[in-house]
Order: sequence, then C-alpha cells, then structure tokens
Amino acid sequence: MTKKLLWLDLETTGLIPCEHSPIQIAAIYEHGERVETFDRLVNPEGFKIDKEALKINGHKKKKLKTYPTDTLDKFVAFMDCYVDKYDKDDKFTVIGYNVKFDLEMIHCWARKKGFDYMGSYLDWRVVDVLVLARNEWLMGNMPSEPKDFKLGTICEVYGVKVPDHDAAVDIKATRELYHRMMGAL
Repeated sequence: MTKKLLWLDLETTGLIPCEHSPIQIAAIYEHGERVETFDRLVNPEGFKIDKEALKINGHKKKKLKTYPTDTLDKFVAFMDCYVDKYDKDDKFTVIGYNVKFDLEMIHCWARKKGFDYMGSYLDWRVVDVLVLARNEWLMGNMPSEPKDFKLGTICEVYGVKVPDHDAAVDIKATRELYHRMMGAL
C-alpha cells in the first residue's frame, strides 16, 4: 500500500514551539503519481517574534501583520482533501528536514489557535531527511564530506539547488535531496 506523504516545511518567528509561530507553511502532498502543493503565509498574532529568526528567513516584522489570519483553516481544508480525519489509520506520513521541529511547531500553533486535532491528520512517525543524511555520512556513503548538516550544505553535497529559507523552496529541495539520497543507496 502506498503511503500518503506530506512533505512539510515551515518558516517561523523563532525556535520555541508554543511561544513562536509559523509565518509560512509549505507542504507537498504525494500519493503515488498524485502531487499537490500548499504554500501560505501565516499571521503570527499573539506569538513572540525573534528578530534573529526574521534575519534568517527574510520576513519583515511590519509585514507580518498583513499576512493571512485564516491559514490554519486553509491548511486543515487542504488536509481534509486527502485524509479522513475520523479514520485512525488514515494519516499523512510527514517527511522533512529536521521535521520533528516543524511537527512540534505546527501542533503547538494549532492548539494555541484553538485546533486540537492536528493528530487526526499527521502521524508522529516521521521520515527525517536530516537523520538520513547523518546516517549516510556515518556509513561513508556521501559524495563528499559536509562541513555541517544544514539543509543547504547537504543539498550542495548532493548537487541539489540550494534552498533560500523560503518554506516552499526548501521543501522542494528536501524532496529532491531525499530522492537523490535514496537513489544512491
């Protein structure tokens, strides 16, 4: 049986789930030959904003207030298209780079926004491409020695176009990186 994959990446206002918020959610749904995308900005109203995080992802504090406030509803509607939230066995297998962070962040954000049912859609059993990269390095299977394990560095090692801290670009790069790594096994 083919799994329902949800490639997931966020840009955030900081690194502490439940204190900081996503400011961009990008996802790629993949099931067999079917591929659909979701990319939306998030208004972080009510959450802390770390200036250092904004330096990294390029979002401007003043502009954040103009971002949509209905992103959670839109994201849930996107997931409703592919998962039966009432079927405990019908969930997305989440894939990403350091994806446990993204998963924890999105669960906290949703709960703080009054939505306690993200677990009806997203399985905690994830595929973390960062962990796969570390395993490839440990086994001596990488094409070259990385200086660190940041997404951009590992993309360079595998010849994938380097992402730029835009969640939609980053998740496409992560997906390509995963396929290149799996092809090398």
